[in-house]
Amino acid sequence: MANKNIFKNKKLLPSATTTNNAGGIAYAVSDKNALARLCATGTLGNTFYSTAEADLVKILDLCGRVPLSFVGQLAVYCRQKGLLKDIPALLLAYFVINSADYDFEQVQSVFNDVVNNGKMLKNFVQIIRSGQLGRKSLGTRSSRLVNAWLNAREPESLFKDNIGNDPSLRDVLMLSHPKGKNASQNAMFKYIMDGTYSKLLPADVRSYEKWKAGEIEFTPEIPFEYLTNRSLSADEWSEVLQTCSWQVLRMNLNTFQRHNVFDNPINIKIAANRLADPKALPKFVYPYQIYTSSKFADVAPAIQDGLASALENSLANVKAFSQNITVLTDISTSMASPVTGARGTVNSKIRCVDVAALISSIILSKNPNTKCIAFNDGVGLANINKNRTIIENTAGLAAMLSGGTNTGNALAHLNRIIDQSPVVLIVSDNQSWITKKNFDHFHSTTPALAEWEKYRRRVKNAKLICLDLQPEASAQVPEREDVLHIGGWSESVFEIICQFIDGGTASFVEEIEKVELF
Repeated sequence: MANKNIFKNKKLLPSATTTNNAGGIAYAVSDKNALARLCATGTLGNTFYSTAEADLVKILDLCGRVPLSFVGQLAVYCRQKGLLKDIPALLLAYFVINSADYDFEQVQSVFNDVVNNGKMLKNFVQIIRSGQLGRKSLGTRSSRLVNAWLNAREPESLFKDNIGNDPSLRDVLMLSHPKGKNASQNAMFKYIMDGTYSKLLPADVRSYEKWKAGEIEFTPEIPFEYLTNRSLSADEWSEVLQTCSWQVLRMNLNTFQRHNVFDNPINIKIAANRLADPKALPKFVYPYQIYTSSKFADVAPAIQDGLASALENSLANVKAFSQNITVLTDISTSMASPVTGARGTVNSKIRCVDVAALISSIILSKNPNTKCIAFNDGVGLANINKNRTIIENTAGLAAMLSGGTNTGNALAHLNRIIDQSPVVLIVSDNQSWITKKNFDHFHSTTPALAEWEKYRRRVKNAKLICLDLQPEASAQVPEREDVLHIGGWSESVFEIICQFIDGGTASFVEEIEKVELF
């Protein structure tokens, strides 16, 4: 009889089937998952290992491989949950152009779920007219959708939509030629087209025009966007500061600074106190939004302290996990890439490593028993402490940036220290490329999968969550019931992770397919 100690049944792990953008061996994922992750993390900007043009080709190719209904669901998800702009408009344009089998009302339902303001309308028009989707004209269906959206828009909202150029709302009107549903709306369309003043215009438009003409004194009810290039006195700017919403204040701190509003110490105190007031914080504002403001705002320390307090307050809007978790945070050099991609000289100050560090800091704050480990081509304890603020923890962890990427080594470390966490979260750009010698050939199991299998043998029913911050259509561990692959960095990510931990969501694709289109 053969020696059973040598010839016992052994579970064979699947070999890698592709390579990632960095050239490391990886597993191909389903077309739906690939498209979902490319879109949830993509802003059509250049990344460390890829270009906007290459990502666009991949996205359009994958759109043709999945059901059109999924493209529509993904467009709605990326806009409403991911809070993205360009990607939802691109997916919507693809959906509309290929929607011949759908009734107009069905397509309109998807259109209205994605296009929820004038900026999104202009993005949609710009993408279609770019020719990237095979045409440069709106066409009958797109024109009908645009006109129906404009006709349903109240004149007051159109006034606020009439901000920005290339294309401007005037450009859109010239393309679609909408006919207003009433005299007031037609008056607004004419005002946008050529500036014609009419008593039928909304009160805020009339006030704005009269103020420009010097017929009335300044009123802070005028939309903020119309004030930024006007000459207001110091007292008028102070009045705007005191009457604007919390969200307008947070998003326009540099504008107030540029107009010398904070030369007055009283205004610094007003801004700092309003930002720090937990009762003033809107329920729809989350940590990432406030963090971006703190990174971009060039304001007095007191106002930065107000933002730091607001960031702590916003944790109330984030769910805690029901189980203990170990977070593996990628601090490799590629994580220095802008999280929204590079666009020439217009690049975000927010890097992938900043977002990864922020996510780790938020999880630690909401779940005090969290273990935080930083990895690149090595592994070490993250520079993070539950007794520090989120701003401090994020800065400390992000400062560790260096080295290459070895996801398998990070999971091997958990096995070496006999980690027992029921949930492991990897926050990374998913570009692992450093492997041991015996993994260097294409037809091997990835180190990450080999180590995760060891982990699962020790910790029964453990779950692995791979959170990608950059567009990538492959994975270090294949899709299966104990592994969640998810992309993006909006607060909806926390909701999906919570559901996966609690057994309510099996996959990222499943979550997107919950979107009701019609």
